[in-house]
Amino acid sequence: MSKNDPEVRPIYHQKEDASSSPLRCHVNEKSYGCNGKKLETSAAIIVTSQERLAKIAGTFAMIAILLSCLGLFALITYLSIRRTKEISIRKINGAKVFEVMHMLGREYIKLGAIAFFIACSISWYVMHKWLLSFAYKTELSWWVFAFSGITALGITLLTVSGQSWRAA
Repeated sequence: MSKNDPEVRPIYHQKEDASSSPLRCHVNEKSYGCNGKKLETSAAIIVTSQERLAKIAGTFAMIAILLSCLGLFALITYLSIRRTKEISIRKINGAKVFEVMHMLGREYIKLGAIAFFIACSISWYVMHKWLLSFAYKTELSWWVFAFSGITALGITLLTVSGQSWRAA
């Protein structure tokens, strides 16, 4: 029998009845019930698992941001206590508050920039590999990484400047 023989070839058609499945297979006038219910169920499971993964990843990202801010705050507090004499001598010699804040925050901004470039390259690679597993392909935009870098820089500046202001 050939592939184009009408007796063997499956015929797909839409059903008018909304309660029945939208897709049925008929071969030799026998219904085999490829109704799509399993496909809908497996798609729902995949979507649910992706949504759960997104919620878990978001929660852990917020925890990681909070812990990194606390660690940065503790580090700048330790640094300002350790440099109390240096800060006092600079203020006596006429240093302004902005100069003291700049002195304390400069090295953390450098460390934040280095960490951003390392994290940016790793996250681009991991996200690129993850996005390849989807049926619909999409590319990563540069502005996503720029926004995350600006946000990380802002969080670093807020954390460092608050404690530096207190120390100055």
